[in-house]
Amino acid sequence: MILSAIVAVSDNDVMAKDGKIPWFVRGEQLIFKRLTTGPPIIMGRKTFETPKTLKDKPMLLPDRLNIVISRNKNYKVPEGGVVVNSFDEALALPAVKSASEAFVIGGSEIFEQAMPKIYKLYLTRVHTTIADGDKFFKFNPGEWKLTHKEFYKKNEVPDRPYDFEFQIWQRRP
Repeated sequence: MILSAIVAVSDNDVMAKDGKIPWFVRGEQLIFKRLTTGPPIIMGRKTFETPKTLKDKPMLLPDRLNIVISRNKNYKVPEGGVVVNSFDEALALPAVKSASEAFVIGGSEIFEQAMPKIYKLYLTRVHTTIADGDKFFKFNPGEWKLTHKEFYKKNEVPDRPYDFEFQIWQRRP
């Protein structure tokens, strides 16, 4: 199983502000959906609870196994999702072990725990600076090899107020 991380960050490495992604960039979400539909996704409780419906209630992302890490042993997610109490417990699930690839999708605490085990990093660099961001994603490019990049111009389509670059990094041996 290849363990991958997928994350979007600003030019100053911000991935969240006040518990929310601080941008909406058409195309970036489509990349996320294309890559993560099918394989298991692993996330922390706060990432799961980021509002995903008009009713402001968390919901599972469709067409993939949603694994939520929570320290609360009584935490519940909707039917079809799985709650575990640690990152290692998530990795030990048969659905993860048998997958060709599994994705870590956040948040910051889960990324910190996962990074030593991540083999592939799907990074979207949104070309803006976010003041007062409170969640950051840092990685050492010297430990990784850039294997792919695509540039997307702002305003090519509606709802794309920023240029962004999609990159794929692979951990160096």
